Order: sequence, then C-alpha cells, then structure tokens
Amino acid sequence: MKKRKPDHHYPVVGGIKFTIKPEGEIWKLDFYHKGDRHKRSTFLKKTKANLIEIEKVILPQIVEELTNTGLESNTITGITSDITLEEMAKEHFALHKYNVRDHVYNRDLSNYNGHILPYFKGRSLNSIKPIEITKWQNRLLAKYKFSTVKKYRSIFYSIYTLAINNDYVERNPLSKVSAPKVNKSFHSFENDLIRPFNTQELDLLTNKEGIDDDSYMPNFIKFMVNTGIRPGEIIALNWEDINFEKKTISITKTIVNNKIGLPKTKSSIRQIDMLTDAFDALKKQFELTGAKNGAVFLNSCNSRFYNADILNINFQKRLKNLNIDIRPLYQMRHSFASRMIQAGVDLSWISKTLGHKDPSITLSVYTKYIVIEDDIRLSQLEKIEKKLSE
Repeated sequence: MKKRKPDHHYPVVGGIKFTIKPEGEIWKLDFYHKGDRHKRSTFLKKTKANLIEIEKVILPQIVEELTNTGLESNTITGITSDITLEEMAKEHFALHKYNVRDHVYNRDLSNYNGHILPYFKGRSLNSIKPIEITKWQNRLLAKYKFSTVKKYRSIFYSIYTLAINNDYVERNPLSKVSAPKVNKSFHSFENDLIRPFNTQELDLLTNKEGIDDDSYMPNFIKFMVNTGIRPGEIIALNWEDINFEKKTISITKTIVNNKIGLPKTKSSIRQIDMLTDAFDALKKQFELTGAKNGAVFLNSCNSRFYNADILNINFQKRLKNLNIDIRPLYQMRHSFASRMIQAGVDLSWISKTLGHKDPSITLSVYTKYIVIEDDIRLSQLEKIEKKLSE
C-alpha cells in the first residue's frame, strides 16, 4: 500500500477527491474532474489557518462551480489561470526575498516597478505576445545598455517561470524572443565587460599623486590591483583583518548600500596572501589614517564608505586627469587576474585569491582578456621563429 505523505491532505468534497500539498511555502491543489487532472496553486501560504480556509471555503466553491454552473476549470474562484502580471509578480517577489540578499531583492523589485510593470500593467500573462516583448526590449535598448536590458528580461522571465511551474500559463513569450546582444560593429567601453589596464596605465594610476583631492586613492588602487579584492569587500575591511606579520588578509564581509553582509558567494569568504605591493599600499594607508574607526579605508570625512560609488567616481576622475580611457573601478580586479595569469602564476592560487569556486571559472573568464605588452609579444614571436628555424 502506497504510504501517504504526512504534510499532504486528501479531503473529499462533493464526491471529488482533492490533494492539498505544499510547494515551497504555498498550498497547491491537485484533483481530477471528468477524467481530466487539474493542478493549481492557491497562492495561500502553508499555514494551518489557510488549510482550513481551503477546505471550508475554496473547495466547496470549486465543487459548486464544476457541478452546477458548468464553468471550465480555469475560471475556478481562487485559482484562476487568467492571472495578471501584478498578481504573479507579487508572489514571485514574496519568494524571491528569501533567496537573495536584501540589496539584490530591492534592486530587482525596483527594476520590475520601473521597467516592466509600466509596459504591461493590468495585462494577464496569457495575453502578452512575443511581438510585444520584442517591442518592449527595443524601447529599453534605446535608453539602456544591452546588459542592463538583459537584467530586466531575467526578472520578467522568472515571473513567467513561476507561473508555468504553478500551471497558470503554458507558455513563456520571452522564450520566443532572442535576448539582446551587444553590437560588435563599434567599440565602446560600456560594451566591454573586461578591459584590463596595461603596465604603463597601472604605473600612472598607482604612483601619480597630487592629481585629485583624495589622498587615499593611490593606496586604494594599488591595493586593489595587487589583490583583486572586490570594491565592496575592500571597504568592509578592518585593520584586524590584516596580518602584517604573516602577510595575510581575511575577507569575511562586504558592504552594499551601507549594509554589512556576507560576500558574494561562499567561496568569497577567504584568507589570501599579501603581495609586497599590497603590503606597501596598506602601510601607507595606515600612516595616512591610523586605526581610526577600525576601517582600513576611510572617506574624506574620516568615516567608513557606505558603498563603493564614490570610489568609482573618484577613480574615473583620476583616469580623466591622466588621459586614460575611462573604465569602471572593477577593472582593477580584472587587471589583477589577467596580470597573474599572464605571469604564469599558479591558477589555483589566483582562483582562491579572487574568491572563485574553482580554477576553471577563472580560466574561462580571463584568458581571452589577457593584455600582452608589445615587448613581451615581440620577444615571444622571436622565440617561436627561432624554434622554427632550428
């Protein structure tokens, strides 16, 4: 005899046997009527009170409509499949909140409210056609980068996925529309995800002083390009995380929008070795600020940075003053990785330092972006030609 699951319920109402079972934190219905199987979400949270409401209120309504009015199952009160975008999005974000960090949740909700809802407000998910998705994407691409539009599209896609998994819709119109792609017919820094700095640029960035008002910037840049640590992780560092004697740095937290939290992934919680240039940058920084407030890097008001935005702004001002192509501060991390790989440093060490899960991730991301200086390239070419002539 098949054993019944303890958290499933099997009420019989009006001769129809229902299965009420949890799916995540939501009660879901499963039943047969006239030989057809029906699976629907109730959108009610898995609580005892809601279970009673389903059995006492919703199920009798379903039976009455099925047996007396002849309505199709997709118009059943409480579990209609003609669900609107707003209704489905509400459920999506209720679940999404528990799966991501707060700043990611707030960012995604803001993007939904600002760039998806205004175009499709009041529409049922079943009524939205692929051609409308295409027009929506094209309107966004006129204002935003392709990578930004892909983020908006990802949110929309997730809402449809939840609806499909709960049998509210059978199709996802986004699956019939290609995601936006970068236009490779022209070159712009916005479209380059990774653009490492070359040796000459790094020398200027890390050694040139007196070109801006923030004396911490040369130390910050030199430290970042010699550790590959993410900006949010750097501004979260305290002096107690630095061991000058053993030359190690402990990375256990990050800061986003003035909130201290865990780093990006589990593998991002790490202890890394300190190269000499990183060591020197921290020594100079300590001479500059001492141990005020415990933080390694302080802003011009001698307070901890609440996010990395001001650092990125100051960095781009520095690039402009030095007549270097404008790029985001994050390119310092990419520059560290490409320099280490180019120098033949052990890939496992690089991967651990960056906080990657395994070396294959590091290799797949950075090898095609390695910057090879002309003198090194020509030297390599000479070696190849010499071998060919032997």
